[in-house]
Amino acid sequence: MRNFKCFYYNIKYGVQNLVTWLPSIWKDRQWDYYYFYSLLNKKFNLMEKHFRKYGHFVGAEKVANIIAQIKEPVERLMKDDYYEDPLDGEGIDFSFGERGKFERRELSQEERDLIHKAFEEEARLKEKDKNLLFDLLKEHIDTFWD
Repeated sequence: MRNFKCFYYNIKYGVQNLVTWLPSIWKDRQWDYYYFYSLLNKKFNLMEKHFRKYGHFVGAEKVANIIAQIKEPVERLMKDDYYEDPLDGEGIDFSFGERGKFERRELSQEERDLIHKAFEEEARLKEKDKNLLFDLLKEHIDTFWD
């Protein structure tokens, strides 16, 4: 009887996993880090929901909160919206002038320096989120059990 019960639950949860993960796997691609973060985000969403709703131990809510904290840098990395245009749209070095004629404007050294600093800040913020994500994961992953 025990083997049948294990078989039943394996089928039940296996089918649930297929239904749950199929849309994510269908959209998954191998060529961009976004898809990796997307799968991590999906997993963290499922785990957080599980610990909040079905957690069987006293610390389940705390684990769910840690997972929610880990999700934050994942979501920012997925969004990849770290660059802030220091010239507020004025840094575009080309435009279409009268009657659609292509015109190009050279950026000043000051403008190029501002853009360079903005790119450096973008890289710094992205690196900070990657470090936060993997440091939190390294510190807490062994507590993700129920």
